[in-house]
Amino acid sequence: MFTTYLVKYIESVYNISSSLSSILIGSIVVPSAILGTISGGYLVRRFHLNIIQCIKLLFICCLIGLIGLIIIIFLKCETNLNNSKENECSKSCNCSSSIYEPVCFDNKISYISACYAGCTIRNKNEYLNCSCLLNGNKVSIGLCSNKCQLKLLIFLLILFLITYFETLMATPQLIIVLRSVKHDIQSFSLGFENCLMKIISQIPSPIIIGLIIDKQCLYWSLSSCFIYNGNNLTFILFLIIIFIKIISIILIIILYLITNHSTNDEQQPLLNHSSSSS
Repeated sequence: MFTTYLVKYIESVYNISSSLSSILIGSIVVPSAILGTISGGYLVRRFHLNIIQCIKLLFICCLIGLIGLIIIIFLKCETNLNNSKENECSKSCNCSSSIYEPVCFDNKISYISACYAGCTIRNKNEYLNCSCLLNGNKVSIGLCSNKCQLKLLIFLLILFLITYFETLMATPQLIIVLRSVKHDIQSFSLGFENCLMKIISQIPSPIIIGLIIDKQCLYWSLSSCFIYNGNNLTFILFLIIIFIKIISIILIIILYLITNHSTNDEQQPLLNHSSSSS
């Protein structure tokens, strides 16, 4: 669920193209997911983790993920896109808000199309005779260059860590389920868990989050959004994920308390029997 909207998020917040955004997400998420899954299996086998230890590992991973998500909220670029639907200058041009052909003025301000800059003449990779510019009369085709390379690099590093620790939890979660039930109903337990995950999380969450994110759209082109409100999108998207992560941590704490109490109850008769025998 977390990575579903990241391509559009990076494109909107860090002002890069869709193709580059997809490449960055793929090059970060896939290797970290593979490494995290392998690491989780190795830790469980190497240290022979029991249920209590697996729950502790889940708690640590969720806590690290929560810290990373909180940091990401403060990593965003100030947009250089002129978001006004129509100013007094371009009003007479009858510009269409459904056409997204961004242009850049002086590498500082981006317009969703040359029409909003009041341009009337195209010359190869630039537009000329732009009457709505303050100090200039031409714009270049494409968005202005990204000036937040450092923040983007930090974001990708944190994303790598979050994905790593999220996937590291896969094997410990499986061990908890298998060791919490009798051997003859283990397969049923795994199927039931998978069904619950789809009903509670995997099916409704993309729909709900998608609807919320669509509310942050500034410009629509037919059925798709090509510009989001970058500032609001950061808070909306990651506050939702942080809220879900906090719920996960609370449930893990409850699971630990229940499991620890059950373990103590099982060990107590053995201790009493040992004391009476001696």
